[in-house]
Order: sequence, then structure tokens, then C-alpha cells
Amino acid sequence: FRRVLFRSVVRPDVPGQAQRSKAAGDGTAVIKSPITGKALKVMVKVGELVDAGTPLVIVEAMKMENRLFAPGPGKVEKVSVKDGDAVQTGKELFRIAPPPAAKA
Repeated sequence: FRRVLFRSVVRPDVPGQAQRSKAAGDGTAVIKSPITGKALKVMVKVGELVDAGTPLVIVEAMKMENRLFAPGPGKVEKVSVKDGDAVQTGKELFRIAPPPAAKA
């Protein structure tokens, strides 16, 4: 028996994937679960700075581990899941605000 890891590709055009918040209009990324499963490990905390491709969470579904990654650089604004939580398809897991402006 072997666990296989797949890299989830974030595609904004696919339901359940990262979407830019239209209501706020500020470019905040809303990361939603693309599958129903169990959050095995949350790898970021609120306030943490992330880059594109930073692993956010591992979601297990049918003995397969799926990693979700940050779609771009930013600051983790909200974490709506913790280790061991059951997640449903489309559930909001994270909000990532645009990165703070660089100081001149």
C-alpha cells in the first residue's frame, strides 16, 4: 500500500479553486476545497506571508493526499480549517490578501 501525492493545480476558471474576491475588489484570493475529504495538515497560520506555490493544506480523499498551494504572493488573512476537520467541496479554507506594498 502506497500513498501517492498529487500537486493540485490552482485554476481560477474551475469551480472550487482559488477565486479572486469580487465583492471586496481588493484582489483577495479565496481558496476553496476542490474535493470533499479530511484536512490532514494545515501548513500556514494567519498573518504568515506566502509566495506562489507555498503549500497551504493537505486534504485526504479516498486515501489520496491532495496538496493545495497559494496561487500567488500575499498574506494569510483567514484560516477556516484546522487539522482533522472534514471539508466539503467548495468550502472556503483560506483568504490570502495581496502582499503588503514594498517600502521605498
